[in-house]
Amino acid sequence: MDCVHNYVYLSTSKVCRLCGIEKRVLYLDQYSKYSAPLNRGYDRNGRMKIKLQKLFGLHSGPKAEDAVWEKLRAVRHELHTPKHVRKKLRSFSLRNKHYDCTRIFTDTFTDFRVHVPHAQRLRERILHNFLVIHSSWRTHTPNEAFFSYDFLLRYLLEEEKCSLIVYCKPKTSKRRRKNYLEKLRVIQARSGYKMWSRKPAVTHSRNVLKSSWSPLSLPQLDAGPYESGVAAPPARTEGPTVCPEPCPTSNSERGKGGSVTLTDASSHARKAYQAYLRGRRDSGVGTCASRRET
Repeated sequence: MDCVHNYVYLSTSKVCRLCGIEKRVLYLDQYSKYSAPLNRGYDRNGRMKIKLQKLFGLHSGPKAEDAVWEKLRAVRHELHTPKHVRKKLRSFSLRNKHYDCTRIFTDTFTDFRVHVPHAQRLRERILHNFLVIHSSWRTHTPNEAFFSYDFLLRYLLEEEKCSLIVYCKPKTSKRRRKNYLEKLRVIQARSGYKMWSRKPAVTHSRNVLKSSWSPLSLPQLDAGPYESGVAAPPARTEGPTVCPEPCPTSNSERGKGGSVTLTDASSHARKAYQAYLRGRRDSGVGTCASRRET
């Protein structure tokens, strides 16, 4: 029996709810007459790229006939810093005030300048970090609202300690910024970005501690290995598993006070136990041949 298709329309295709068949559909862009004939949809990466171009002075700014140029030229004697430019833009009764072009207006009407060494590499690095955040958002929380571009731009500049932050929108709401930072922390923790998910072992729940396998908690074997001069594994201890000696820190992150995470302690103990097993095998203790001889 043929399916009576009930389609769900996506950006480039339509999928039937009943049978799952998918057909490709190409839509025409009816929003801008200057764009390509095929609809590309909303491009977040492209928008951030344009914002960075304006911030780094790689954009020409608004059109020459835009009213914002004439209004800024009339108050040129009152403009000295990016803060003054933003204040004047806020007071204009314009539909599009071009806040993203604050640096372009500042370079045009003031003597204020900011020099950034290796600007091209810095721009590419910031754009790459934005792509990582955007990809993590699409993977883990696609149904939630995206971040504010002004917040992300300021956050990425603060991460790079870039002086171009003076051209960005100032902080307005502490509550909104706190919510964005918490949302960003959750996304980065799920994607493993900067290992935000690693915490000291004492913060794990009791169920996680009980179910976590660790060679340090293995039962003691016979006295054969100890007589052969091979070091024995440490005795079982109660509470969180902590590495008895310093562990490599190149790929791990320690908590406050130098505490070692449960993952790092288990990895270090597993290596020690593997060395212990190799010593048993080399000495002939615990093998099938030694058991037959005894």
